[in-house]
Amino acid sequence: MGSATSTSSSSKSRQTERRANTQKIMEGVMTGGEISKKREAELQKAANYGRGVKFVEAKPYVGGDNVFRIDPATGEKKRVMRTGTTAADFTGSIIANKPTTGELMGDIGRGLFGGQAKDPEYLRSGTTSAPGTTTTDYMKYTPKPEKVTGLIPSVIDASLRGNLSPVAAITKAVRSNFFSYGDGKDSTTTTTTTQPSNQTEMNTTNDIRDNDRKMRLEKRLALSKAGGASDKSRPFLTIKSRGFGGTMN
Repeated sequence: MGSATSTSSSSKSRQTERRANTQKIMEGVMTGGEISKKREAELQKAANYGRGVKFVEAKPYVGGDNVFRIDPATGEKKRVMRTGTTAADFTGSIIANKPTTGELMGDIGRGLFGGQAKDPEYLRSGTTSAPGTTTTDYMKYTPKPEKVTGLIPSVIDASLRGNLSPVAAITKAVRSNFFSYGDGKDSTTTTTTTQPSNQTEMNTTNDIRDNDRKMRLEKRLALSKAGGASDKSRPFLTIKSRGFGGTMN
């Protein structure tokens, strides 16, 4: 009985933390003005796990605020920036709350076979307010988990359509961080590779030949002028070239 009580207490504590994290994020989203499409997709991606969301502070510097280097030019202490740091590393990220072991297994299962996480009831149960105060419930605006397409269905579908080989489909899924779940649409998007047509290659070859012919003609005319030849004695050619703006007489 003691074990059951401990488990129940741990579950309630975990739900309370997740509610607080989600409430904080959604308050910022709902009161901070319009968010970017990228941040909106990031929020949905995190919500697809089905356990609320939280914000992770950016860590663009090595060792946080504890590692410094001396600037040789000024002698001032400066924090050491991580290799490959971009502007995105200064904005932080929205991610899902830490999973339990059971939830982690569910993440892996959906990553492989697809599916949809349950919408947690504790995010839809409203908030409580202290006496004399009113707390707005922002958790209710959390996006609901969307259905995701798993790795195995994606590979099979791509192979049957002939869009990707099984190996290429697996590689694409792994490179796109498949198990962290996007909006569930990337894996069903038809991917095609456009190769240059024979006509395009022929046009390019013709343009090169026309260019060479034009250069030889100009050289011949220049030599003819240098030798004193009259305009009537020079050969007259008409060049048609797409690469030089149409017909040139």
